[in-house]
Amino acid sequence: PNGLRLAVVRDLFDGDRMARVVTFATAVFLIGPVVMPIFGTALLALGPWPVIPLAGVVLAMAGALGVAWFGETLPVHRRTPRRRGSTLAGIALVVRTPAAIGGIATSTLFGAAFFVFLGSAQPVIDRTFGAGDRFIWFFAGSGISMAVALLANARLVRAVGARRTARVASSLYLVVGAVALVPVAAAGGRPSIWVWYAWVCATNAIGMVVNANASALALDPVGRVAGVASSLLAFCQLGIGSLLAAVVDAQLDGTVTPMVVGSLVFGATGWTLLRWATAAPTMAPSSTREAPAP
Repeated sequence: PNGLRLAVVRDLFDGDRMARVVTFATAVFLIGPVVMPIFGTALLALGPWPVIPLAGVVLAMAGALGVAWFGETLPVHRRTPRRRGSTLAGIALVVRTPAAIGGIATSTLFGAAFFVFLGSAQPVIDRTFGAGDRFIWFFAGSGISMAVALLANARLVRAVGARRTARVASSLYLVVGAVALVPVAAAGGRPSIWVWYAWVCATNAIGMVVNANASALALDPVGRVAGVASSLLAFCQLGIGSLLAAVVDAQLDGTVTPMVVGSLVFGATGWTLLRWATAAPTMAPSSTREAPAP
């Protein structure tokens, strides 16, 4: 589903308009992490544990109905044959396009920084700060900050464009990370929970803005192979991103230093790749729906 939602958007939009739609879709996607912990706690209060998987089945059925109602977004004349050669040709096109592969790499790295929080938040809040009973509220608050940032990003993209928004946001991400490193180092990796949480909310929100815009910039020049490109993007975001995050999570030592340093390293690398990607021409067609299929 993560890859399909991006392919659907790329089938219908291009340029900054696509960036705004991707941003909105990502904000809606974040409603899950915000609501589900509270929703799951409420379900357990109302009934036995089998209610949880039953609710998952109901939600999956609702999603399937939504997909059936939405229909196919790619016209028949623009569909490529389902052959191995077509897929490999699509991957080759993505890899040969600097804006596309650079955007994918940037999105993967900033996604990895978010996965560091996703994998480490519970043990850090519980063991480092002794606030495990408030975990769902901290988690939900971070999700809200990300959703608000993404909704605001839609206005920024309309005003200054996706490229400039992504570049400024990635620079701001590095500034926030570098500033946070000072109190973290001064406290031996155990700052006040509120200092750590301010860093979490700020970097997660800014990182999601970079992630959404980098994803849109990656897909924009390769609309002819939107399905392949979005699948490759989703694979890198979730597969490679989670592996990178796991390396940082494995360094947890009872402090938040690995989280802050790891996220800063990912952000700095992503910042560099984003500069390279956005310096290249987009090669974007004027209309996705008019572009010929390979």
